[in-house]
Amino acid sequence: MTINDIITLGENGSIGDKKFSKKLLYSLPINPRVKALSFIDLENLMKGLLVIENSKEGYGDFGSTTVMGKLLKLLKSKDIENKDNRINSLINSMLDNRNNPYIPFGVHVPIEVKSISGYAQHEKEKYEKKKRIEAEQQAASELAKKNKIKIATEHKKRKENNLDKRTEIIKKVKRLNTVNRFQALIESDYNINIYPEEYAEISSDELQKIPHDLLEKILLKLKYSKKGSQWRMLKNIINNYLKSEKQIDTLRPNYIICPDCGNILDMSFKTLPCPNPLCRFRFKGLDKYLNKNIDELRNDIAIEYRGKDEHLIKLIATALKYNSGINLANLIKNFDNKDYRKEYETFILLYLKDVNLVKNVLLSDVIKDRENIYVSKNGYKIFPELIEILYSVHDVKIREFLRQEFANYHVKIFRALRNKKRIIEK
Repeated sequence: MTINDIITLGENGSIGDKKFSKKLLYSLPINPRVKALSFIDLENLMKGLLVIENSKEGYGDFGSTTVMGKLLKLLKSKDIENKDNRINSLINSMLDNRNNPYIPFGVHVPIEVKSISGYAQHEKEKYEKKKRIEAEQQAASELAKKNKIKIATEHKKRKENNLDKRTEIIKKVKRLNTVNRFQALIESDYNINIYPEEYAEISSDELQKIPHDLLEKILLKLKYSKKGSQWRMLKNIINNYLKSEKQIDTLRPNYIICPDCGNILDMSFKTLPCPNPLCRFRFKGLDKYLNKNIDELRNDIAIEYRGKDEHLIKLIATALKYNSGINLANLIKNFDNKDYRKEYETFILLYLKDVNLVKNVLLSDVIKDRENIYVSKNGYKIFPELIEILYSVHDVKIREFLRQEFANYHVKIFRALRNKKRIIEK
């Protein structure tokens, strides 16, 4: 079909069985023949195009791609008597009979708009809505700006107040001892990183004085400490300390041994008399000695020996036996420290009477990073110098355990000791 067929369609309004090429329809605004048409022929061309777009033959899917808007501009450039009225009449007709909201202007106009006056009203409402939205956005922007200034002012004021409070808190905390200082840091609402890093410095003696539950709370506070800071180092120190303490707990028995009758009693008897009717040893007062370190216990027993209080001497000896596993572990840790061994070795071995504690120590991670470590089939670890001094313990069960557990290593162990002595002698 041709351009003339579309003009004829616009004149009589019947499409019949005619088919039109979409390529032709899309090229109408740039077609030289269309540009050369008279006002009346171009008007009929637009009417014919409207019929085609409204038809049910597959031409009604032009949407925003319709060329009607471009043809309308071309029509307005043509001259004819009473042009404005004819154009308005054509626009009113198209608005009233269209199926495509982009007819006749090439921009979206709701289908409900049926005339130029309706279009003018639509544009007015659209403009007013746009202005209203702009006004609301402007008001919201100004309100946001005011709120931003208000928030910034409040933040600055709060920061200044917090700085004053923080300075005051830091001064108060500085005067406290280590335990109370950490307690104050835990109770504080401030991030741990605001405090001077020198507060994170702690000696091993101070660390041992802090209860474990308090250390656990400190770890929670240190969770968000800065990487590389002294606080992060403190976190690692506490973690390692608690880990070693948990391991040490396995080296403490869950029983005590009566110094008079040798009965093995559970820990509930640490404040009660021995249940043996022929013994009845009183354990009252033992509790305060159980968690003392070897230095304190050695001093205590030396004092009681001078005072000749036999009952207290037995209580302290019971505590030393109870802690003999921990003391043996500390001896192994400081094995290469000659001064430590000279001071404590004989004293520790004197109270080492429990083969189970020896087994726990040899199964633990206390023995590591040494040469000539021997591991038995049951996982017990030993090294030549240690087995030599353990053989000097006056307990048959301990010596028998060593002979059986390390039977395959005796020759190697004592050969290694012999070679070491020869090297030292040379």
